[in-house]
Amino acid sequence: MNKEISVVICTHNQAGYLNKSLDSLVSQTLPQERFEVIVVDNASRDHTKDVLLNFAALQNFRCIHEPILGLSVARNTGWKNARGDYVAFLDSDAVASPEWLERISGRFASARPETAAVGGRIVPIWQGRRPEWLSKDLETYLGIIDWSDKPLIIDDGSPYYLAGSNLAFRKNALEKTNGFCPSLGRLGKRLLSNEEILLQRQLTQMNMSLVYDPGICVHHHVKSHCLHKKWFYQRLFWQGISDVIVERQLVLMRGNAWHSLPQLRRNFSLMFSETIKHFKEVLKRADGRFASRSRIFYWIGRIVCNSRILIDWT
Repeated sequence: MNKEISVVICTHNQAGYLNKSLDSLVSQTLPQERFEVIVVDNASRDHTKDVLLNFAALQNFRCIHEPILGLSVARNTGWKNARGDYVAFLDSDAVASPEWLERISGRFASARPETAAVGGRIVPIWQGRRPEWLSKDLETYLGIIDWSDKPLIIDDGSPYYLAGSNLAFRKNALEKTNGFCPSLGRLGKRLLSNEEILLQRQLTQMNMSLVYDPGICVHHHVKSHCLHKKWFYQRLFWQGISDVIVERQLVLMRGNAWHSLPQLRRNFSLMFSETIKHFKEVLKRADGRFASRSRIFYWIGRIVCNSRILIDWT
């Protein structure tokens, strides 16, 4: 039977968090007959199956096994099997607020017809002490989102975006874009991202809009291993790679050519400027020296990606 909303949870070896995530969907204020829950088990090797058995008796619950590893692959499997008019994505280590689905439903009902997606605030559940060096501008790399206390319309050119752990699309919008790009999104130990960013950019370029509503809220676990400097260096490195992939994809979609050599010159120039800035902050013992050091790794990631594209092209 068709549902109003299909909730897709993609999980890979996250059994320790999955039970809490699914419990938050059982206690939703939206009546259960109006939504379904689809868990995509993406090649898990832990006790995920045991956790799923606890929810197997629920009539609005389904599980799909996706053997090909990759978050984008799993998300595409989820929405293509969805029976709802809207498809909401929740990370397997996130906890939805009780009124999460009701607010998503209400926001779509009151939105303009060209609104393709809605999403909202992501509040951290700290699993370790917040480091002193973690500045506000680095929070988004942990999936913490708090753009505004009031709803925002996100259109083409907006600096804002909707994060993947708290995001719902009209299913027909996903069909128009073919969903998430498999070249992006977490894949094993590779911290690729931006799969939802590329999709949103595609939609806004099609004159469709997105809505950020702070009332649509989830809580997301910030794991202890993500609170170390080494993890941030890796995260920023892969962010640089992910940004190049998105920018290149958008250029190619418009029928233009991607020129890696000018991009490399610019990347080296900006990395040099960031390095000089970092050394000045180190000498001054400024508070932003860790953030500037992390951004050096970002530019290294961009250089690596553009170099790879140039080598493959030549």
